[in-house]
Amino acid sequence: MLAHESDLLEYEDIFAGSHVIEAKVDALVEECLAEIDRIQEMGGAMAAVESGYLKSQLVSSHAERRARIEAGEEKIVGVNIFQSTEENPSPPTWTPRS
Repeated sequence: MLAHESDLLEYEDIFAGSHVIEAKVDALVEECLAEIDRIQEMGGAMAAVESGYLKSQLVSSHAERRARIEAGEEKIVGVNIFQSTEENPSPPTWTPRS
């Protein structure tokens, strides 16, 4: 909706210069590089798969996310917030033809 109703897409990067976004990206890059280093130390991706490391990380990550959702710490529309719809208080502006 925002893309169609605003000029947001006319800008190359609407978050350029945002200290908050840049800090989050920096932290994500740092975490990713650390994980790549761990996997390289194991002997690479195949070794990490064969050892069960990658699967255990995936299962652990999913369990942690699920717990955050169930605790309400991570909000997912239709799952743990806004699970039901309410009647629209505005009358329809058009009448369907029969």
